[in-house]
Amino acid sequence: MKSSNRASWLALLLPILAAPRPALAGNTAVQSGNWGSAATWGGALPASCKDILIPAGITVTVASGTSVTFDLCSGGTGVFGGVVRVSGPLVVAGTLSVAHLESAAGGALTVNGTGSLSVTNMLITGGPVVNKGVMKPWAPMGQMTGSIANEAGATFNPGGATLSISGAFTNRGTFSNEGLDVTLYGPFENYGTLTNGRPGVARALTVKNATLRNYQGAKIASYAGNLKIDASAKVVNDGTIENSNGIVNYGSIVNTCTGVFTGTPLAGNQPTLDCPGGTPVPVVPPTPAPGEWPAIPSPGFPSRISVGSASRMTGSVGGMLLTGSTTGLSATSTPMAQASIGADGTWWGIKADGTVWRLSGSAWTQVAGTLSHVSIGSASNIWGVNSVNNLYRWNGTTWISMGTGTTSHVSAAADGTVWAITAAGGIARWTGSGFASVSGSAVEVAAGSASNVWVRNSAGSVFKWTGSTWQQQSDAGTARAIAAGADGTVAVVRSDGTIYRKP
Repeated sequence: MKSSNRASWLALLLPILAAPRPALAGNTAVQSGNWGSAATWGGALPASCKDILIPAGITVTVASGTSVTFDLCSGGTGVFGGVVRVSGPLVVAGTLSVAHLESAAGGALTVNGTGSLSVTNMLITGGPVVNKGVMKPWAPMGQMTGSIANEAGATFNPGGATLSISGAFTNRGTFSNEGLDVTLYGPFENYGTLTNGRPGVARALTVKNATLRNYQGAKIASYAGNLKIDASAKVVNDGTIENSNGIVNYGSIVNTCTGVFTGTPLAGNQPTLDCPGGTPVPVVPPTPAPGEWPAIPSPGFPSRISVGSASRMTGSVGGMLLTGSTTGLSATSTPMAQASIGADGTWWGIKADGTVWRLSGSAWTQVAGTLSHVSIGSASNIWGVNSVNNLYRWNGTTWISMGTGTTSHVSAAADGTVWAITAAGGIARWTGSGFASVSGSAVEVAAGSASNVWVRNSAGSVFKWTGSTWQQQSDAGTARAIAAGADGTVAVVRSDGTIYRKP
């Protein structure tokens, strides 16, 4: 948006932000209920181009599977209508697209996991905002002074916005700035992923008079844009910061004992090291992804992944199920600590309590037994390990014991191949009647087929089985998880939580 056009929008919209007006008759919620129910509004659905009011004590819900669009309108006198004012709870489980949204004292805004909220102009002055789905303040202007929580698996994506955030912001999901100018005046706690711009696209995110804390396991990535840290601002990094010519530091960046700063150095102003009583983590150069290892986009940093094929991939992050392919993963609202998918689409998972589940149609159903890890090659090749290293094979109706206290990890492939890591760290493969030892030691094995077998050792080094020996794959980087598919695909989660694949 050109600056002259933005100025025109600001001139028109500032009166709306500054001087709230009462809702017109017929557009005020009179009882709690669904937005699409006339009874919620006293007998008639809200009319277009009129203001809407959700009073204190009344909860209005945009139901899952429904879509509501409410545009900002101007009449012959130039008076704007279509402002949605929230003084009571507004819950978005479906899709809500509004031109102007205000939430004042007493208001509360929740976007559920199935919900999506798109706002053109926004003023949040009171009440908590909780986003569990997708929230897009695609605005010429916006102001958020209330507390905001972007939960695990959720996406907060300001686009085309001049957005001021002075309330406390907690991000456990993905905060992706594809907009123009976002300014943080309040504390920002990042437990997930904060991305400013994208490769080749510059965006402006300013930390002003505030502290941005990047916790261990979290990631900040600033591309060819402008993550600006003002003189009075501070970034404390327990996790990872990746800089691709996109950080301007006038304040301070502090790496703790677990903090790592990678990428383009900040000339004359590198992050300081703050590690009382411990060993400082150095500023390290970036580890570029080789051409044959493209990145796999993912919300958060999974600890475990599974690849049935390039088109079938799953994993878990923050105890929630991931689904997708090697072109990208997305979060679901299904709790799952570990999941595995076969080349034929067979999909099983383990919840945090050890219970075993499989996808039947569109629903997850429980399977007898408890495990710590399950591996799916296909519907006819399913193996699992429990918390005391007991190994099991699924015969179609029940688990058959294949060894007591012997196995820490197992991987099954679609062609019937099975490899395992013993409780002592040895490597073994299934012969059809038992396991035969193979040279080497590892902590994880990934078998996609008889010709696509990989291991990861305790140092994070990755090796591929040649048929007779292990060959180190130094271009895979240092890995904390690995998975292989029936079509030759292999994927690794690197030590910083990013995911790459080959081919």
